[in-house]
Formats: sequence, C-alpha cells, structure tokens
Amino acid sequence: MKKQITILTLVIATILLVASNFYLSESNFSVKNANLCDFQQSECTKVSADLEIKLSTEPKVVKAESEIDFELQIKSLKPVKITSAWLEGKDMFMGKIPLFFNPSDISATNLPITVTAQTMIGACTEDTMVWIMNIALEIEGEARLIQFYFESER
Repeated sequence: MKKQITILTLVIATILLVASNFYLSESNFSVKNANLCDFQQSECTKVSADLEIKLSTEPKVVKAESEIDFELQIKSLKPVKITSAWLEGKDMFMGKIPLFFNPSDISATNLPITVTAQTMIGACTEDTMVWIMNIALEIEGEARLIQFYFESER
C-alpha cells in the first residue's frame, strides 16, 4: 500500500511538473512576441521626453539573404548624432552587422528627419529569427542606446 502511494505521488508530481513547464513556456512566448516590431502592421516607435524614433522596413516582411531598406524617422528638439548602429541576433549569435545611416547628424527640429540604411542578414537554421537593431545616439553629449526587436523569415 505504501509503495502504491509513493508511485501515485510520483506520477502526480510528474504531471504537475510537465503541465507547469508547458504553461511557463507559453507565457514566455507571448511576452517575447509582445516586444517585436510588426512592420506589416505599422512602423515601430520609441518615444522619450525629447526624442521620437520610428522604424520601418522595405519590404515589410524581413527575409534572410534579401536586401532590406531600413528607414528611421527621427524627431527631436535637440541635435542628434547616430554614432553607430548594428544588427545582432537575439536567438542565435550571427555576428554584428553594421548599419550606416545617412545622414548621421540630425539638426534640432520638431519635424521628422528621415535617415536610411541598407543591409542583408544571414539565414538561420530556424524558420524565423529575432534580431535586435541597436542605435547608439549622442544628444547634447549624452550617449543613448535605442533598441528595436524584429523577426525575420528564412
């Protein structure tokens, strides 16, 4: 009888462990996707007190090993300088892909200034991959890092 209770306890514990693992993996998945830019729906926007940046792509579906045009619309009351920009894989190390936005110095204006960059990204073994676009800015001597997360398809 004691042996049966022990076995039953182990079976119930295993079922609960497996169920909680599925629950946690599903909840992490939805949180992860909540931060992704969906260029098919609209541009991606980051806003702070003195800066607004909108990111869009052409084509709207980012595909590996295809040319991608990135467009940033930057609106700031202070002069902005893009000191560097790069892409890196979030899910898998794919190296650091530099981006060169033109122009890189943006005058102070309340109107959006558009800067563009072109690149290609490598293919991953997965069907989709999450990328991080890092944009290092300097605003009146203050360094800032803006990040956009987006997904590519193979």
